[in-house]
Amino acid sequence: MKEIPRQVRLAAMKLGNSISFNGTLDGKEVYSVGTVDKNGSAVPTGLPVYLLWDGESVSKVSGYNALDLLARLVKSAGENWVD
Repeated sequence: MKEIPRQVRLAAMKLGNSISFNGTLDGKEVYSVGTVDKNGSAVPTGLPVYLLWDGESVSKVSGYNALDLLARLVKSAGENWVD
């Protein structure tokens, strides 16, 4: 399992209580942020939220821009995509 950088974990704590590494795009690591309940089940929160890590700083992508990012992630995964 990939270790999540401290800066990314700190930024994610402000947005939810769950974070996952999703891949790399344009040289930046992409992490999704969400919320899970006390049983570990995902709680619907609306549009996705991603954090991008370039090795030095974290940037947030949300709203429709997050949907565009999701589409790029799926496209970049190509045959490696697991459903």
